[in-house]
Amino acid sequence: SYTEYGESMIDTSLSKDELIKKSNNLLMEDTLTAEINRIYEVPAAKNSSGHPVHYLVRTDNRDNRKSIYKTLLSALYSNNRVKSKRYCFVDYDDRSNLPDGEYEALYRSCENSAIIVRYSTEESSGGQFAKSGENVIAALCEFALRYRNKVLTVFCLPIEAEKARSVLLSNLNNTSLIELREDVVNSERANEYLKIMAKNYKIRTDKNLFPVCKEGQLFTATELRD
Repeated sequence: SYTEYGESMIDTSLSKDELIKKSNNLLMEDTLTAEINRIYEVPAAKNSSGHPVHYLVRTDNRDNRKSIYKTLLSALYSNNRVKSKRYCFVDYDDRSNLPDGEYEALYRSCENSAIIVRYSTEESSGGQFAKSGENVIAALCEFALRYRNKVLTVFCLPIEAEKARSVLLSNLNNTSLIELREDVVNSERANEYLKIMAKNYKIRTDKNLFPVCKEGQLFTATELRD
């Protein structure tokens, strides 16, 4: 049913300040940083159960996507929002078969933790959002709703996938879904971000690094990475 599957472990070594720094470096102060602060303000009781909210990550950059949900999961685990360090990720697209018993077994194996559903669609590159895509998303939502008290679901969509987002929201009924997406920043903040990226990748920060950041333009982290 899914095109790719894997599992990983939540990094439990990071402090709140380190997670916030990671979020800010992703240019996500308005959404992810705000959510990290909220998570730490009201940590869940150790014997609590269920998930009051689930998440939707919007970005076009695969590295950013991974960093976003890994940072989020670290904050959630540190505050008893998820109990297990192990989590799973799956890839779906408009042409995938509908999720089946194998997918349900995956949800059962992730009790007390999280599933990251990474959905790609031709809509995000100017193509058409097919009817088959609506059916796939509807079925994915059905499983998320069925297991919402035992498994946290984090959906991931491209930024331009507005139709897919609309289908997702309409199929999640009254489930609370927090959307995490990159900030839109000015050239000054964009230059700061490029300097951080250059340092991370050990690239010299010379004048050739910044010609894209013209005064008056706005940017997202994905645009700057590309």
